Amino acid sequence: RGLGYSVAAKEARCRAAVLSMQTLVPVAWALAKMGVRSDTFFDAVVAEVCRRPAECSCQDLSNALWAVVSVGRESNPFVLTVVRSLGGRVPELDPAGVVMVAWGLSQARLWDRDCAGRGKGQVA
Repeated sequence: RGLGYSVAAKEARCRAAVLSMQTLVPVAWALAKMGVRSDTFFDAVVAEVCRRPAECSCQDLSNALWAVVSVGRESNPFVLTVVRSLGGRVPELDPAGVVMVAWGLSQARLWDRDCAGRGKGQVA
């Protein structure tokens, strides 16, 4: 991961930062659906959702969760941001959105190191 990678990563973050969430998230969903695996791009999506969750609709949050988890770039802060942002808004989701959130949460590889010894993969 030399200088070229650093420049590409910075460029992806900069471009993601200027897009609306209503533009960025559908692009992420479409790329994930097509099987495109760009760590740099999806890491930028994660950063933007964590930075600007209030700009996301419930549909944006469910689509972002599905896309990021399906390419394996999820993190505890990202998933917690999505869950907290959805809060009591889950009824706003259409049935497909509910399924995407449920699938994303079931597939996310999250571990709380403090509770790893207390059970099989429990997250406190």
